[in-house]
Amino acid sequence: IKSQDTRFRVLIVGATGLLGRHMLAVFGSEWNVQGVALSRSAPQVLQCDAASEGMSVHFHRFCPDLVVHCASAPRGETDPVRLQKGTVAPARNVAQLAAQWKVW
Repeated sequence: IKSQDTRFRVLIVGATGLLGRHMLAVFGSEWNVQGVALSRSAPQVLQCDAASEGMSVHFHRFCPDLVVHCASAPRGETDPVRLQKGTVAPARNVAQLAAQWKVW
């Protein structure tokens, strides 16, 4: 559901991590930016597990033109199950949604 804002819309996944915070700052200066993260720490960041079905709600509401995926398991994580849950599953879900919505 697009708003009246005609700027390029960027959805940043993993927006509270090291890379995601920088992407919010870079894209946020001139583009319409919405962040999504497992934990919320900024006004323009919504809380959502990127591996969950809730991500489709954010795609529907925000209608991004571009998705920047920065979500990953915490640095130093070595447990294969946690790596799958924190890195692989979110990336797969976001990629599938981006393809479905025809988003870069």
